[in-house]
Amino acid sequence: MKKTLIAAIAIFASANAALAHSGEHTLSFTQGAFHVITQPDHLAMIVTVAAVVGIMAYRRSRRSA
Repeated sequence: MKKTLIAAIAIFASANAALAHSGEHTLSFTQGAFHVITQPDHLAMIVTVAAVVGIMAYRRSRRSA
């Protein structure tokens, strides 16, 4: 767990400025959801977070078994 925390801090500390794209983010819920699922940068972040959560859950389940 300590190694994971150190790695996460290192990644967040070394992050560069976000690469913004054109497009409005103050839309209705439906338009906002469509925007999120059609933009590659948003999808990449969703997939990354889902992968990290999945890996952590898998490791936790292996430890308790």
